[in-house]
Amino acid sequence: LFSLSIFSHYYAWWAYINYYNDDYYLQWNHQLFFTITELISSILVMHLANSTNTVTSKKIFCIVGIAILHITASSFDQFFMNVLRGEGYAHQIVRDIGFMVPDILQLVIPLWLFRQTRKESYTTRPFYQDRSLHKDIVAMCFFVLTLFVVCTIL
Repeated sequence: LFSLSIFSHYYAWWAYINYYNDDYYLQWNHQLFFTITELISSILVMHLANSTNTVTSKKIFCIVGIAILHITASSFDQFFMNVLRGEGYAHQIVRDIGFMVPDILQLVIPLWLFRQTRKESYTTRPFYQDRSLHKDIVAMCFFVLTLFVVCTIL
């Protein structure tokens, strides 16, 4: 997952230089928002890459929430127009697919990992119920909704 996010990080820093060079400051805050959320997600992915760190629902849902946010925001913004409607140039289509594929994988793979972790936990503790799971799901939905509103304001 981390190696897939390299393109997003590279593009973000290139965009900052480009926005500054072209005096296109309106996109600066929008790009900063996505850069910060990508950094948070990448830090959590690297944290979970260490096998000594436990996989918790809060960590997984933070990564998944950011992925949902990026998928939703890019679907409303550039991906729909450039890729699905075919209105973008070739470089825009490649760029948008390069953003969407890692976000989809950052949605699917952590959920799969979380499911596997819960299955393993169930075999060792068959009657254990994770009562905080529902709270974490609601918190993730609130987190995504709040960040989406912030994203649309910026």
